[in-house]
Amino acid sequence: MQVRNNKELARAISKAESHTSGPVLIECVIDRHDCSKELLEWGSLVANANSRPQQHIYAFAVIKSVTALAEKINTLLENVKANHQMCHRLAERVTSLQFSLVQLGRKLHEARQVNKATLKLQEYCDLCQQLLRVLAAIEQAHNLIQAWGADANETFFSKLKHALNSSQFHEEFVECSQKLSECLADLRNVMMMRMFMQSISLPSSDAWPEENRKDSTDDLQVPIQMHHIITKRQKSAR
Repeated sequence: MQVRNNKELARAISKAESHTSGPVLIECVIDRHDCSKELLEWGSLVANANSRPQQHIYAFAVIKSVTALAEKINTLLENVKANHQMCHRLAERVTSLQFSLVQLGRKLHEARQVNKATLKLQEYCDLCQQLLRVLAAIEQAHNLIQAWGADANETFFSKLKHALNSSQFHEEFVECSQKLSECLADLRNVMMMRMFMQSISLPSSDAWPEENRKDSTDDLQVPIQMHHIITKRQKSAR
């Protein structure tokens, strides 16, 4: 199956979702930006899957998209950072974020080659959800920055000067800056994931049946353990 556009990728993901009990977390990315070659290949892969897709494919596709958007933001900021001290600091923060994302992407890729079954499905889902939130924050920051530089006849610095001289425009600028600062604060959280990724490895698809059986056993053990604890406390109270 050849995936030629976003609609076909959406249909491919929908078809793949019917083969798995887990959520397809990458689907909300489709309508927000153009799909990269990696995402198209991923859509074609999961559309032809006869069993549960490997969850690490989600994370790897998302992290590559996030890295690409971080690079766009960094390029925009590099063009204007010399005009204002705030822009310079902002560029440095985005640059440090970009490095962390690249490192995380490499870690995911390396772990994918190891094929060790130490990460549960729920942990995959949590990881993907966190990456998607980062992706949304990066795109919001990208859109805000791009809006300031949309007019080719007016530089970023002159817009800042105009913002200080116009009360109405100044309010818009303050609101825009506040939103951007909130986005960047959220983006810093992804740097903490590097420590998390250093302690885990990604499993192969062959590990899922064994993993599911272990999860079922754990679900049975928890109530039994809690019963023993409660019984012991009741005896002690007597």
